[in-house]
Amino acid sequence: MEEGRARKIMVVLEDSENGIYVLKWALNYLVPPPSDLAIGPDHFMILYLSPQALSKTMNIKEAYFDCVKRICENHNVTYEMKAMVGEAKLVICEAAKKLEVDLLVIGNHDYGRLKSIKNAF
Repeated sequence: MEEGRARKIMVVLEDSENGIYVLKWALNYLVPPPSDLAIGPDHFMILYLSPQALSKTMNIKEAYFDCVKRICENHNVTYEMKAMVGEAKLVICEAAKKLEVDLLVIGNHDYGRLKSIKNAF
């Protein structure tokens, strides 16, 4: 990251309560208070991942997107939302590189603590 510029933080969301939790966690723990902003506020890139075509379930997703928008606006951060379809590991890496993000925040993909621990070994 270049000295003297705001960070680009990408938060990866899935269509679940876990996704909303990840976003709230990032906003609560990564955004400094306004008095600490010497170089300006961070910019959030919200990446929504879907394993299937978005057009099939767009009506359901709109309520989710509205919730994400409300959360970001309540935290007074600048943000962009992008929706992408495909295999998570490929889409995330491609988007992070293309958008030149400084920090990437990803949840546990609904595996839960035990499965996550099991997969680590």
